[in-house]
Amino acid sequence: MGLHELYRMTGEQEFIEKSERILDFIFSHHVAAPGCEWHNLLHADMTPDKAEQKSGNWKTCYHNGRMVMELLKRLT
Repeated sequence: MGLHELYRMTGEQEFIEKSERILDFIFSHHVAAPGCEWHNLLHADMTPDKAEQKSGNWKTCYHNGRMVMELLKRLT
């Protein structure tokens, strides 16, 4: 969200590029499978810590929904 906000404020393409690199990392290492929740933690070798819960009261109920609403507001 922060990088999209910086792009909106400055128009500097580098912020969108950084955002895309972060998303690539997330989809490569954190997402369990398409349509599934993200793994919260990674080991040093970049494999997910499967003992850790993927969801929680803060993340699932608030954080994910808020992020989607904020991105939709900015992208439409």
